[in-house]
Amino acid sequence: MKNLFLFLFLVALLCTVYITQEKKGIEKASSEDEYSRLLDTSKYGDLLEIQTPYNHIKKEGNFFRNFSDGHPVDLKKVNDFLNRISYVRAVKYLEKEDINNFDDFFPDKFLKMTFRFENGTLEYRLGKKLDYSQEFYIQFVGQGRDVVAISKDSLPFEGVIAKEGAHKSDHKYRRIKALFFLPPNFFMKMNLFPSDITNEVISFSNIRNRDFTVDFQNYKTTPNPYRILSISQSKIRFLKKNLEEFKAQRFIKDYKPSKLGKVVGSLKTSSGVFKLYESYDQDKFYYMTAPSISGLYQLKPNEQRKFLFNVQTLWNLKPFEKFNQAINLTIKSGKSIELDLTKSGKKVSHLLELFTSRASYTRDDLDLKQLPKKSLVFNSGEKSFDLFFLKKEVILVEREQKISYHYNRPLKDSISLESSDYRALK
Repeated sequence: MKNLFLFLFLVALLCTVYITQEKKGIEKASSEDEYSRLLDTSKYGDLLEIQTPYNHIKKEGNFFRNFSDGHPVDLKKVNDFLNRISYVRAVKYLEKEDINNFDDFFPDKFLKMTFRFENGTLEYRLGKKLDYSQEFYIQFVGQGRDVVAISKDSLPFEGVIAKEGAHKSDHKYRRIKALFFLPPNFFMKMNLFPSDITNEVISFSNIRNRDFTVDFQNYKTTPNPYRILSISQSKIRFLKKNLEEFKAQRFIKDYKPSKLGKVVGSLKTSSGVFKLYESYDQDKFYYMTAPSISGLYQLKPNEQRKFLFNVQTLWNLKPFEKFNQAINLTIKSGKSIELDLTKSGKKVSHLLELFTSRASYTRDDLDLKQLPKKSLVFNSGEKSFDLFFLKKEVILVEREQKISYHYNRPLKDSISLESSDYRALK
């Protein structure tokens, strides 16, 4: 029993020592973190203003805006920027006697940022990199402090650098320096459309297709789908998401309208007309102007496709979604065949794939007299189609409504017209 008490006492003592040491370790880590942190935004209240060499944003109400023109700012970019700056940590604070000539440490007066908070203004200046390490000088002025620190970028580097000389490489220094050279309008919100366009009815116009409108709330288009066709709600939802999340890649505040290329499309919303241009100053980018915004948005490569489309993109253009009823074929030879889908081969699969795939486009005004002799008649349930092979496309014509479905011609011999390739029910 005595040994048991001694054992329990020893366990309790070890636990006490462990907890004490753990607490000291946590306190030490917290103290070191506090020591190294240069820009602790939590101490100064709400952030009101940021000024970098090429950017100046200011808070108005609950939102940040460009100081010069009041253009809305992307709050995520601001938070990402502040988070990135927070990885710059002090390694050692220098005494005034350590700095004989300030200009030797900070030769470039241009590399300065200013942060104005609710409870004070802070200046943040980048100095030279040390010759013998990856570290660099940072000056921090504000709240009664004026300190210079040897600092480091604590964010891991994901690139590849040579082992030789890695300890004094400038790759991290250049990464921090780039934050001072963020291009003009970097923080600007590049969304062109509202974050919710549910109640919008938007008119689309482009040089390739007929004008049309989309009612996002009621899932309607004008013109309406042809008689046997329907709206694809998933396509309208996809378009809605694309517009709500659409962002340009660059904003040009001062531009010359005379240098704009041809207008290739436009969107008309409740806020006004957005115009799409094929170029600016004969370059290879597409551009867009927005109502009430004095400037020009440059689009990312291929993003213009989100505006240059046909209303039929939003329709269901499949003759069949799936087959629930018997299928009967009449081949060009005149032979009638009833398909057994449980025993179908490749040729049958190719044919069924055609009838359940989305057409390139449809028409309700095709001159059937101009078509060659039909190659096949396809019947399933109440639907009946004639199939025609043309040089560049395959056309399916719904026999009752005379709606034609147009496809790029499949590979040669992918669809058979030989009755022997189709297995009939016994």
